[in-house]
Amino acid sequence: MPPRTPRPKVLFGGQDAERAWNPGGPSVLPELGADLSGALLASTDELLVLLAGAGDEVLCSRRPPTALLRRLHAFGCAAKVTAVPGDPGTAVERRLAAGALPPGYARGRAALPYAVVPGTADAVRVLGATGQTVSAVVAARVNSKSWSNDFCRDHELEGVATVVRTGAQLDAAAAAIDGPVVLKSPHGVAGRGALLVRDRRQLAVVARRLDRQAPSGAQPLLVQPCYRRALDFSAHLDVRPGGSVLAGFRGMTNRGLAFSSSDTLASADRRRLEDDETYRAVLGTLGRALVAAGYHGPVSVDGLVTEDGVLVPVLDINARLSMGRYGLALERLCADRCRMVSLHTVPLRTNVSYEEADALVDQALGRAELRWDGSGPGVTALTAGTLQPPAGRLYFAVHADTAQQTDAVVRTVRNLLADGLPTPDGVAA
Repeated sequence: MPPRTPRPKVLFGGQDAERAWNPGGPSVLPELGADLSGALLASTDELLVLLAGAGDEVLCSRRPPTALLRRLHAFGCAAKVTAVPGDPGTAVERRLAAGALPPGYARGRAALPYAVVPGTADAVRVLGATGQTVSAVVAARVNSKSWSNDFCRDHELEGVATVVRTGAQLDAAAAAIDGPVVLKSPHGVAGRGALLVRDRRQLAVVARRLDRQAPSGAQPLLVQPCYRRALDFSAHLDVRPGGSVLAGFRGMTNRGLAFSSSDTLASADRRRLEDDETYRAVLGTLGRALVAAGYHGPVSVDGLVTEDGVLVPVLDINARLSMGRYGLALERLCADRCRMVSLHTVPLRTNVSYEEADALVDQALGRAELRWDGSGPGVTALTAGTLQPPAGRLYFAVHADTAQQTDAVVRTVRNLLADGLPTPDGVAA
């Protein structure tokens, strides 16, 4: 019997799910990440084009510029891209659920949302797409660091955090750890809702906040050692009721506690993960636990290897798509010439449109001889709608043959965009 042809997909949703999953209540930790607008994060749905094939359709929050689609088409991304009508300040899921496109618009296509948030199930139903969408309540629960920490505790894994609700509990948990500690809120991503504590004075400030906010129902804190890392990585799974499928591994670079890039793993590091039967068994058990909790769909599982060789298999569970999943797609599309998928915050004038900003980025990369042409080291700008003032964000891929080339390209890009988008007349946009 010939293999079944995959059902065409419809993809939608921006990278703002954590805000939707946060149950509310005060957090005692500062938000270390940039204060990005919902409209900017909604436009990260342009990255979904990397996961779409011929016959698929991506529903974007804004109309992507033709130049961006041309760049992605050069990778072989041949999906149809449609801008969803309505206010870009309203989540695309809610616009779709309210009928921004005709009822049954995606009938016959399989739904692949970036994440399941309130409005996703209604959007899938109105679109007429196939595929059972999990509950947004379930998605929020399994994305909580409390859920992943419970999993680690129940299976006696390395990396279990201590959950604290009072200043005294925080003091005791930190005293039991030799060296700096990391404090985490149950919901947070990319450095938001996390804090590295190195001294008693800093810890005392957090302890006082925890006691002060306890009567108002402050979220608990998770207390972990600050591991001396040799390798950060992520495993990418497609969790299914009949069994999970491992999509691949990606390396990861963090700047402090904040995500910086998804990286192609060195061959030795990849083999280290692939050959570790105990670790692979943990991933299988995790997949079954997620199904038992009511979740199925894409999952990214962050882990690390310490300097003394200890593998911490589950630091965070992100039950959604991720930057690592885009990196895996680019590894295939670029025949292993994509070493990194990264991002950079770009200051922008309030009167520059995202279409104009995209053109300026492309021109600046061209003048710096960084625009990738398929041969030597270079960069491909992967988003345009995220270039919104006052602080836009550029997602980009780095193509190189060596780690040294990669580092040199990234330094040049960051220096190029440090003061905003350079224009041909030398004035920052």
